[in-house]
Amino acid sequence: GPACDVEPRLRSLMATLAAALGSEHPIHVTGSGSTLFVLPRPGTSDALKDRIRLAAPEVAVMETRLG
Repeated sequence: GPACDVEPRLRSLMATLAAALGSEHPIHVTGSGSTLFVLPRPGTSDALKDRIRLAAPEVAVMETRLG
C-alpha cells in the first residue's frame, strides 16, 4: 500500500511478521503506516507476542483489548 511506498522497510517488516505468524493471523497496517496490528483469535495473544518478538526484536509489542 501507500505506506509501504513511502517507507520500504515497512513492507519488509510486514513480510517478516507474516512469515512468523502465518496466514491465519494477517498483518494490518493503519492508513499512515505508523502502526501494524494483528487481531488474534481468543487465547492466542501470548504466543503471537512471543513469535513477533522473536521474528522482529526491534518492534514494540503492545496488547490492547477491544470492547
